[in-house]
Amino acid sequence: MTSPHVTPAFAGRARAAVSPGHSGFHGTVDFVEAGAGDGRFLQDFARALAEEDPDFSRRVRLTAVERSPIARERLSALGVASRVLESAEELAPGSVSGWIFSNELYDALPVARVCGAADGLQ
Repeated sequence: MTSPHVTPAFAGRARAAVSPGHSGFHGTVDFVEAGAGDGRFLQDFARALAEEDPDFSRRVRLTAVERSPIARERLSALGVASRVLESAEELAPGSVSGWIFSNELYDALPVARVCGAADGLQ
């Protein structure tokens, strides 16, 4: 039930992790979504954050990172993210003060399973 295409509930719960009582951040707070797709999660997240704490939500700078040119065009047209990037490499080192988030990106990447053993990694 973490798909933003099924329900906005996950985005609503994710905003609890960045609520001002837990953040400890002052000034602008970054929320970067890697693998933002069509922007549905960011849109639901922004809405949930604005409903919970409008003052804090105005301090949050949403950034979408998405490789697909078509998806980046759609993200730009939505206007929910202040920055729409092709790659995380476009983020200057030390430029994010907040969270880098990914919903269902890492589980779609190929992985190799590694186990430790007495004679080394297997």
